[in-house]
Amino acid sequence: MVDIYPTLAELCGLTAPESLSGVSLAPVLKDPTAIPRQSALTQYASGYSLRTSRYRYTEWGEDGNDGTELYDHESDPHEMINQATRPEHAKVAERMSKLLCQRIADAGRVPQGVEQIRFDNRRRVR
Repeated sequence: MVDIYPTLAELCGLTAPESLSGVSLAPVLKDPTAIPRQSALTQYASGYSLRTSRYRYTEWGEDGNDGTELYDHESDPHEMINQATRPEHAKVAERMSKLLCQRIADAGRVPQGVEQIRFDNRRRVR
């Protein structure tokens, strides 16, 4: 969803504000083999996942305290074997964790000059 604004701006010939965390997907519309991002970030309940061309890495709860998952789509396309705690995949898990944390931080960055309105139980929080 964060990529819609920059994509539409580019297609309309407009410059998107630098404060946006999204990237334009317009290159894919022109060339289906284009890769505007190296990973996709998703969230479900208390988990965040990062999907690259090869791996999917998920952290559940704060800093992965409720568990982590790492799947290698090259050898396990159906995600049947969680590699997150296997010593031979420790470096990959560490790298993916850093990338995930960076993407979460980028997505949560509040643009300069914009007041973020937060709601808690349907009440506005200031």
